[in-house]
Amino acid sequence: MGNLVTLTLYMDDIDEIQKHPKDFAEKVFNYACKGGGKRMGFLPERFGNHGSFIMQKVRHSSHNAIYLQSGNTVTEIDSFSDDVERLLEQNVDILEQDLKYIQSVVTRIKKRIKENKEKV
Repeated sequence: MGNLVTLTLYMDDIDEIQKHPKDFAEKVFNYACKGGGKRMGFLPERFGNHGSFIMQKVRHSSHNAIYLQSGNTVTEIDSFSDDVERLLEQNVDILEQDLKYIQSVVTRIKKRIKENKEKV
């Protein structure tokens, strides 16, 4: 078991990565390996003139993580995550909207599990 990191790429102007693959790989390496396990910010890292990315904090593979991609953000969903704390302080309405969406997904999945079990 090792460590994992989740990387989200903004696809607008993704060609910047193709134009500068070594620079991109160096940024990712520096964040993942030299970032001290900290999440690399709510705001995306700018790459080149256009392309950008968000890197989550490094986690051990035995730890679970749930991320919600919504709009142009990625939110770590955990009761004490920095993202949840930020939303509680700055925009609780967005947090409530995110949780409502998550609850609807869980409800639909549970329904499909039940249907699947009834087939057997």
